[in-house]
Amino acid sequence: MEKQKVYIGLDIGTDSVGWAVTNGTYRLRRYHGNLMWGVHLFDEASQPAERRAFRTARRRLDRRQQRVKLLQELLAPAVLEKDPDFFLRLKESALLPEDFQTRKHDLYFHDPDYNDSAYHREYPTIHHLICELMNNPKPHDARLVYIACAYLLAHRGHFLRDIAPDKADDLLDFSELYKNLMNQLEVYEIYKLFSDNPSILKNIMLNQKGVKSRESAMKEQLFGGKIPKAESESESDGIRIDCAALMKLIAGGTTKLSTLFCKESYQELEKNSVCIAASDFDDRLPELSVQLDDGHCDLLIAVKNIYDWSLLMGMLESDQSGERVMRICCFTALFCINCRCSVLKTGSIHMSETKNVSLSIRISA
Repeated sequence: MEKQKVYIGLDIGTDSVGWAVTNGTYRLRRYHGNLMWGVHLFDEASQPAERRAFRTARRRLDRRQQRVKLLQELLAPAVLEKDPDFFLRLKESALLPEDFQTRKHDLYFHDPDYNDSAYHREYPTIHHLICELMNNPKPHDARLVYIACAYLLAHRGHFLRDIAPDKADDLLDFSELYKNLMNQLEVYEIYKLFSDNPSILKNIMLNQKGVKSRESAMKEQLFGGKIPKAESESESDGIRIDCAALMKLIAGGTTKLSTLFCKESYQELEKNSVCIAASDFDDRLPELSVQLDDGHCDLLIAVKNIYDWSLLMGMLESDQSGERVMRICCFTALFCINCRCSVLKTGSIHMSETKNVSLSIRISA
């Protein structure tokens, strides 16, 4: 029997493979009466960055839980002596009311003369409680101490600012932050368009509060009323950045990563937008560090530091009684610069947060 030519054709895609078998005249051959062609479908391959981001988030949450559990071990003797079911009630906080075993309604306090309603009236927010513990040297309920310390440990910030306790005043030095921003922008060549005098941007961030007003001021004072467009690839060797999007980001607005870095591939990210003023920005940093190209995440951090500096200066400008301490406390809870917690032999807790802010809480018996 004469051998016939057989051609096998394959169409290989990202999530499918098509195939066909023909003779020498490119007509489909048959096998048991069926045409020999078809397609095989399978799941599209995924980049490791996506799985790495989820793994990073899980590890971050695990570390947060470990810090809280360590705090519970440190304060357990004092707390359980006062309220044996305190930690059990916290553990049941995620359950439905019909599944409660150690509580009916109150979560933190169920004393005859003090319950959760009284606690929230006395301390409307967690920052009111922290401020009270910072300024009042009198002994406090161990449960109050735990609630405040647990919040600080759970919302400790990202520790991207490496500042020693004896150099906390560096937080107020805008020139270093501006220099760092210029170093990050140097690769994009647009740093030449910025003024060598950091006081221009400094005054804008201090005197202008809204996103639109800051954008307009930067447009007028930094670029003479006309923001330059993103460089062409020939001018920047393929490394480009959109100056208008950068100004919006510095002002605290929301911009698209694909627009900011002139990179179309960023449009495929699950979340293409970014805002340094958003409450979840710090939580997104581990994810962004694996999704973005080298140097892009560093630029976002440099811009974030500029914005955070403006927030801190705005807090320090308040001269109202009590409000200034409260705002500093909120800022400290946000950053927790070099926050250290240790149990002293005296039975008190000492938390050293900055050069001028220290907290010594004595637990009441």
